[in-house]
Amino acid sequence: MKKQEIAILNSFQTSQLVLENGKLVWQGSATFSNNVTELDTIVADIFKYKNIQVTDQGGAKVFKKMARDLMANDSVKIRSAVQNYASDNNLVDVYKAVNFSLSRLRYGNSQKSLAFASKIGSIAEKHEGNLGPYKVVPEDVANYMKAVEDFKNAIPLVDGLTAQRKNATKQIADLIKKGRDIIETKLRKGATQFMTTAPDFYNELINSFKIDELPTHFTEFDMQCVDKVSKEKLSGVKVKAVSPKGEMIQFSNPIGEVEFIQFEPGYWDLTFELPGYAIIEKKAVKAELGKKLELGVIELVEI
Repeated sequence: MKKQEIAILNSFQTSQLVLENGKLVWQGSATFSNNVTELDTIVADIFKYKNIQVTDQGGAKVFKKMARDLMANDSVKIRSAVQNYASDNNLVDVYKAVNFSLSRLRYGNSQKSLAFASKIGSIAEKHEGNLGPYKVVPEDVANYMKAVEDFKNAIPLVDGLTAQRKNATKQIADLIKKGRDIIETKLRKGATQFMTTAPDFYNELINSFKIDELPTHFTEFDMQCVDKVSKEKLSGVKVKAVSPKGEMIQFSNPIGEVEFIQFEPGYWDLTFELPGYAIIEKKAVKAELGKKLELGVIELVEI
C-alpha cells in the first residue's frame, strides 16, 4: 500500500475504535448503524486485498517447488509398482499408460506435470489391491494422491499471484475512495445528530476523520521457521492466519523468517505448512493493538 493509503486506512481504524467505544450513543440510529457497517465491510475488504499485495512471491515459488518435488519423488515408487504389475500380468495398455519420462513431472509446464502425475495416481487406484507384491499398499497410493492434490493447490499460489497483486492494488484504491466517501457524505453528516446529546463522542469522531500524522493501529507477527532436527532455516513455509476478520497468507523467506505487517488486532489461528513436513497449528494467538508479537522459532517436523 502507498503511504497515503496506509494513513487513510489508519484513520478508518481510528474511526472504528471511536465508534466501537461510543456504540451506546449511535446504535439506536438505524441509518447511522448501516453506515458504520458499510465502513466496517470496506475496512475488512482492504485488509483482505492488502494481504495479497504483501504475499512473498519468492516463498510461494519455493512452496510450489517443494510440493512438486515431493509428488515427483513419490511417483517413482508408484509408477514402478504399476509397471511391474502390468508387465507380470501382460497388461500392455496399463504399462503404456504410465510409460513416460518422470522428468515431465519435475520440469516444464505445471498443468502438464499435474496431468501426468494424476494419470499415474488414477491407474494406481484402480489396481491398488494388486500392488502389494510390489511393495505398494493402498496407504501409499492414498499418500501419493494427497501429494498430487497438494501440488495442484500450490500451482495457483504462484501462477495467479502477479495478476492477483495487480487486482489487489486497484481494489484497495477503489475501497479507500469508497471509505472516504462514506465518511464525508454519510458519517460526518450523520454525526451531527449527536453534537448536542453526546458532544465528547461527536468531537472525538470528527477528529478521527483526519488523515495526517495518525497513530498506527496495526500489530505485527514475527517468527522464524526451522527444521526441528537439523535446525535448518526453512524457506517457503506457508503460514495461514484465520480469524472472524478474515484470512491472511504469508510465506517464509530464504532465512525462514515470516512477517505479517499491518495486521488487524484480534485472535488468530495460525497454521504452518510445508510439503514433506507435518502441519503445525497455533490456536487463538492474540494480536494486540499497535504491538509487534514475536512468536520466536517455529520447529517443523519432517514426515
